[in-house]
Amino acid sequence: MIKTNSYKINNFDISKLTVIEIKKIAKEKGISGISKLKKKDLIREIKKFFESKDIEVLDHKNLENKKEISTVDDFTKISKKDKINLLKEKVRDPKWGLQKKFIDELINKIEIIFINEIKKEKRNFVENGGNQIDFFYKSNENDEFNKIANEYKKIKYVYFQELELQKKTNGELKKIIIEEVKKLIGGQDSINTLHKKFKTNQEKWYKIGPALRSNDNDLWETYKHHVERFYDFLHLNRKLRNLDYKHNYDEKIKIINKAELLVQNDDVLKAGRELNNLHRLWKNELGPVDPKDSEGLWNRFQTASKIIHSRKQDYQKNIDKNQDANLERKKIILKKIEKLIEFKVDNHNGWQLSINKFNELREEFKKIGPIHKSKSKKNWEMFRETGREFNQKKNKYYKNQKINQKIIIKKYELLIDEVKSINQKENWLSFSERMKKIQPEFNKLDFIPRNILKKFRFEFQKETNLYFKRLKSDYEKINKDFEILYDDKINLIEGLHEINYTEQNLITVFNDQWEMIKNLGKLEEKLEFKIINLFVSSISRIIKENINIKENKLNILFDIELNCFKTNLKELQIKTDHYKRIIDGLNSEINQLENNLKFFSRSSKDSPLLKEVLEKSNTLTDELYLNTERLNKIKLVKKRIINSVKETSEKKTNIG
Repeated sequence: MIKTNSYKINNFDISKLTVIEIKKIAKEKGISGISKLKKKDLIREIKKFFESKDIEVLDHKNLENKKEISTVDDFTKISKKDKINLLKEKVRDPKWGLQKKFIDELINKIEIIFINEIKKEKRNFVENGGNQIDFFYKSNENDEFNKIANEYKKIKYVYFQELELQKKTNGELKKIIIEEVKKLIGGQDSINTLHKKFKTNQEKWYKIGPALRSNDNDLWETYKHHVERFYDFLHLNRKLRNLDYKHNYDEKIKIINKAELLVQNDDVLKAGRELNNLHRLWKNELGPVDPKDSEGLWNRFQTASKIIHSRKQDYQKNIDKNQDANLERKKIILKKIEKLIEFKVDNHNGWQLSINKFNELREEFKKIGPIHKSKSKKNWEMFRETGREFNQKKNKYYKNQKINQKIIIKKYELLIDEVKSINQKENWLSFSERMKKIQPEFNKLDFIPRNILKKFRFEFQKETNLYFKRLKSDYEKINKDFEILYDDKINLIEGLHEINYTEQNLITVFNDQWEMIKNLGKLEEKLEFKIINLFVSSISRIIKENINIKENKLNILFDIELNCFKTNLKELQIKTDHYKRIIDGLNSEINQLENNLKFFSRSSKDSPLLKEVLEKSNTLTDELYLNTERLNKIKLVKKRIINSVKETSEKKTNIG
């Protein structure tokens, strides 16, 4: 016995349809007087009509009022059972929402299959002498399909119910925040306290998700209205409002700049999606700006938006043409990659340029918009094939390079030996032109492993630097004794990087090294000063490259440099004057900041401007302390020199 609130036509339960869909079926069959009937009464009327007319088939397309699916070819490739299993898999996938359109099309296709099967079975039943009224059709696959379809319907129902409930909750929370903002207007607390409470409510507002679509815009307009009222209430303390205005202004300028960049984006669809995000940020997450700036900012934003919308509309109108254009652009890039493969490259630098060019073309290819589905697969396979060819050619080159590396390494060694030989010659000065040519020859040599190259480069630079240092310092004018002494000191400096030290004994170790260099003997003043600078530069490089040193590296370097000049009263006086100028400048800046702090006497301790001033004052004070400490150290060394000179003079006087 069939229940009045459930009726199946060709094994399809029409009670699953909506009232509107059932009424559409009734109108198509000419059933009148149904406009005010409820769902169960509608079903009863349709039941009477079909039983009295003995109608055989219902068009499933009318039952569901769905559009013909566009992916029908994809479904014809698999069996009915496989379709049902595929449906079960998609429905039970936690991310079913991303495939909703696919699931709906699949359900529609399977339903059509079952309707056609029922038609066929009923026709056979009648042709074999059966009475149409007695016909009944049962299928395990149909039952399984109905079960899965009902399961899908329940999943959708629960999801949208939960989503609607969450949006209702969000709406209620937004109403609470609006009431809280309204309470702040005219509040008796201090301006700073009221503003702090307002910022808390503002942060809560932006963290809440959307409300129901019917209420969300009204809630936003109401909230914005009361925010503006609150800012009007704060007119006695415009600094806080202006800070917020400035923040919103800066953020809106960033949004406008992004929108104007999107205008230049070739991917029209992507630009449209990004623009929607920017509009959401503008509307929902940013407050007002200064009224005099509001219209100008909005007009500028709208100008960029209109261009993007116009481009998107043109794209949609000419989608086939645009996809053809995208295909042509991709073909051009493929041809460029093919030419890159055909181009003969026989050195490491050339291959690096080719690799960079290939990477640029690959990224450009990926950024191009979509093409026709029928051509997409073939186009992508061609792209992968060209990429595979390029990589095979590259790998083959570097494999062969390993065979040639012994020859290249030998060329490096010959150039290094040649430079060493020139440095050892008595007429070394006459090889200046050759030395200028050796350096580019060295740099043009082909690729070898990095660890070997690093070793060769260090040795080569050491020898070439020695040559050109001798050339710069008028080395040829130094007498033989000075020449040997200068070389000895240079050799000790170049060996500093091999010295073992710890963070604790670093200063002592390098001060001892300086004493060794100084005790070798004294050069003329100009060369001696060069030796000091070379020593300090080498120590500086060693300290900077050591990541294990945790102390202030500049302080360590200062102490070592001061030790080098501890007997040079002239240089110490230059450094004294230098640090005095720095200290005077710092004192002037600190005094100016302290005067500025008086203007913040009524400001909140959380004011960004106040924090910025305090942080800068603290930084300058630290610098002042550091430079004063360095100046005192220099003065102490000067005092020792002066006292030593006095003692020596007094001794000579007493002896005389």
